[in-house]
Amino acid sequence: MKTDPYDPQIKWVLTLQKQHIDLSTKDLKKPDAWWNQTKEADEKIATKIKAKMLTYSQFKGETLESLAFPK
Repeated sequence: MKTDPYDPQIKWVLTLQKQHIDLSTKDLKKPDAWWNQTKEADEKIATKIKAKMLTYSQFKGETLESLAFPK
């Protein structure tokens, strides 16, 4: 938990999963066979992240999927 300097009275926690999509059982040479049926681990958070990313010009018109957060 991290202290929020803007609102020290309200404690909150955000948990993000490092791995969004488990690729261990996927045939990476044939992504068309499974990509459209694959869901991210936390779609609510992923949707918010992607919406924010789409506000940047380099991502406009792109399809974004999150496999994992980098270290």
